[in-house]
Amino acid sequence: MTMIDLGGGVEPMTAADIKIWARIDRADEDGLIANLIRAARETIEAIRLSPAVRMAAANGVEVEFEAGFAVGMVPENLLLALRTIVAASYELRAAVDPSQQPAVLPPLARSLLAPYRRVRI
Repeated sequence: MTMIDLGGGVEPMTAADIKIWARIDRADEDGLIANLIRAARETIEAIRLSPAVRMAAANGVEVEFEAGFAVGMVPENLLLALRTIVAASYELRAAVDPSQQPAVLPPLARSLLAPYRRVRI
């Protein structure tokens, strides 16, 4: 199954971008922030697939398609959703294991992602 790609294999934001937006001054958690960016991007990509597509893939039906945005062309509302998810995950870093992030999808992120939800085939 091909997931919807937000940037051709390149993360749509860098740790430096997130750190500026979230006002994070320390440099010792850049690796964690990069992992949170990846996890948030994967969450956004998974949300954009309809349950029927995910179920078909889980039942052994191969669904292949290409979709996504060219590098640098991701809509600003998706980037803001990514920022809010990463910031919330960063705030919960001591309470939730990094492998289980993002643990929370903030209401702002949900509303920003709503227009992109449920791709039907």
